[in-house]
Amino acid sequence: MELFLLRNGEHVGPYDEHQIAEMLSEGSLSTNDLIWYEGLSEWKPIDSVMDITTKPEPVATAVRKAPVTLRDTNNYKKVKVAIPRTVLLVAPAILTLILGYFVGRWHVGYQIRSAFTDAAKSFSEEVEIDSNDTGESSIGPSTLGSIKSSPEPEPDPVPQLMVGQTYSSDAFSITLDSAKIATTKVKDLMGDIGTGKNPDLTFALTFKNLDERRILRFRAGNQFLGGNFKLRDDVDNVIRGIDYGMMSKPVGVLTGSEDIAPGSSATHIELFSIPPPKTDHLILTVDLACLGGEGLIEFKIPAASIEK
Repeated sequence: MELFLLRNGEHVGPYDEHQIAEMLSEGSLSTNDLIWYEGLSEWKPIDSVMDITTKPEPVATAVRKAPVTLRDTNNYKKVKVAIPRTVLLVAPAILTLILGYFVGRWHVGYQIRSAFTDAAKSFSEEVEIDSNDTGESSIGPSTLGSIKSSPEPEPDPVPQLMVGQTYSSDAFSITLDSAKIATTKVKDLMGDIGTGKNPDLTFALTFKNLDERRILRFRAGNQFLGGNFKLRDDVDNVIRGIDYGMMSKPVGVLTGSEDIAPGSSATHIELFSIPPPKTDHLILTVDLACLGGEGLIEFKIPAASIEK
């Protein structure tokens, strides 16, 4: 076979395999130099088309001719790796499931179920089931026509109460006693009590332990899971909660270290920014997880009923 080299922009050759191997051994030719022979579509580096089976010896020693074999580069096939669409559909659902486990919100659970339902529907439409004599099978709409996911029920409506009303479960009750705008008393680490610089919107609540034997533990929100109390107005503006930081504690706020004995009650306050002036009413959403329960309740507070 006649081999040609591309040296300094000029075609050099022809050579045979032994001559190429000898030049490589002498160091006068590099494996990165370009070579061509009949059958190649373009010039290619020597090491991409020739296998040098013997390592060249130093020039000072005897030169050993290395046998070479040519690679048939035309027989190589490109492999394309494709990610199944089903994986792309199921992965977000699994991630949502993990987040939902930690967050523990009913609406996240509803979204999780919807995500899995949508993934199953797409899976049944994308894949085909086909059984043959070889035992191979695939899943598709033709054979999955009778397999239908049952419609997901809508989540139960969130109970909505007014100021002064009480929500009761088997284990506890929650009452929104009042809503007022006032400056907040704050206790620092030394036990000294002062007042905040600006007035806050304060909600006073009463928690009662209805169980005769079990201790009721209040669970405060944190920076990872968020608070258990959310406030929005009648046009869905989110009203920010007030946090006086780790060095101070508003007087009247329960913490996660406080327990409510069987049959006993405890009061708690939640602080928020003052809502916009033209607000008609506010909705205070309480996550029952704050007392070890499940689900949400809401209190509707007309703006006119807020004490000032």
